[in-house]
Amino acid sequence: HNLSVPSKWLQAVEKLPIKEYGYGIEYYGEVGIGTPPQRFKLDFDTGSGDVWLAGEDCAVCSRHKKFNPRNSSTHKAEGRKWGISYGDGSFATGYTIRDTVSIGNLTVPNQVIGLATSESRAYQQDTVDGLLGLSYSGVSFIPGVTTFLDNIHENDYLKQPIFSVYIKEKDKNDYAGEYLFGDIDHSKFEGELTWVPLSTPKFWEINLDGVSLDVEGAGKEQMEISGPAILDTGTTLIVMDEKQAT
Repeated sequence: HNLSVPSKWLQAVEKLPIKEYGYGIEYYGEVGIGTPPQRFKLDFDTGSGDVWLAGEDCAVCSRHKKFNPRNSSTHKAEGRKWGISYGDGSFATGYTIRDTVSIGNLTVPNQVIGLATSESRAYQQDTVDGLLGLSYSGVSFIPGVTTFLDNIHENDYLKQPIFSVYIKEKDKNDYAGEYLFGDIDHSKFEGELTWVPLSTPKFWEINLDGVSLDVEGAGKEQMEISGPAILDTGTTLIVMDEKQAT
């Protein structure tokens, strides 16, 4: 994913190991919220833009670690009502604050964050404490908010205006890859990268020319599928309309 940013001095490169939940249901990493950082397991999602997690007022979030704003010296109360819903029917609602979000040494101050006071049953049973959206501003469910991703590149925090995603089959410790902010790890692939332009600037949306499947015992099968598609690390589903699927 290549980000267009002003040509100022870029500095940080930060690697975030991710773990797999279930059989590839989702992939999450540890993120710090506040000062000093309170650590949370967040699902990294290129299909959305909000940063949110369980708040201390969430009675149904008993499985999750909850953020305590009183323990953060950089917390700023904001108090706007907030809610988000996803394509699978899951949702969360609550209110907003501002605080520092940190991934290793990559620190983004004054980020708008949703604190959940209620969440759907799917999230109540989930192993993650919330989500970190990696889409552009304009996708956020909170009007006028600059997303975490845009805050990173507008303030020139990265060595290169890039983040890369490596996902693999998990090992015995549930390690399933990494996010690399500010660089590309060429040891993780062979050959050359293929750069594809985005068709919609808000989402990681591209235009598909076609889809083929390499079917064991039957060779390669070409499918009549083309058009816009979103590259979404927040789900393992491949979704298409009924006409394309049949």
